[in-house]
Amino acid sequence: MEDEDFLMCSWELHCGKSLPAKTYFPGKSERVIGKDRRKKVSPRDLQDGGKFRPIVKLFSVLNGQTYQGTGWLIRDDLVVTAGHNVVDKLSDKPKSHTFATSVVVYVGYGGEDTKGSKNVHRREGTKVVTSYNWVSKQEPANDFAFVKLSKRFENVSPIKYLTTPLFETANLCVVGYPGDKQQGGEYGAEMDKELAKVQWKLKKADGLLAYRIFNFWR
Repeated sequence: MEDEDFLMCSWELHCGKSLPAKTYFPGKSERVIGKDRRKKVSPRDLQDGGKFRPIVKLFSVLNGQTYQGTGWLIRDDLVVTAGHNVVDKLSDKPKSHTFATSVVVYVGYGGEDTKGSKNVHRREGTKVVTSYNWVSKQEPANDFAFVKLSKRFENVSPIKYLTTPLFETANLCVVGYPGDKQQGGEYGAEMDKELAKVQWKLKKADGLLAYRIFNFWR
């Protein structure tokens, strides 16, 4: 019998199609309780050579609606993102999933009005790979996906893989596009960051890097 932990699902994406104009957000809302310590990322950190340049803005089309999220480049043509950005379970019924049909990725994104700038570049996804256990069971430990791009990004240094220690206390910086904040009427337009000292124990968190830093819809 095959080990489900090593089974993967993959499918091809449509390229060259326009995204639906309206971005969809789930009905539930999340808000920061207490002081919001998130800070806007400096625009220079999103430019060529910037430390957050490989963090990408992601738009995915599922069931005819556009969702948004955050990902990061591990290769100049390969993005890692959350599995829920490309697969959504519509109900508790078996096989009630909807899969992304299109994915668009931007580096340097700072809102709709920045799309024409020289520091913002766009690529389309051609293929998605995610865990079978995420599709079949929605297991949090398997909430990840890879998106292959149609063309590599130029002048971007992908994030290198590092082994996460089983136990550590360290300063952790969480970066992404929070969907609860808006700029110019656009939710998730700007990249935020939050730095905090955290402690994690992977063995007690089912292999997950658990932390208390607000990261709504990143």
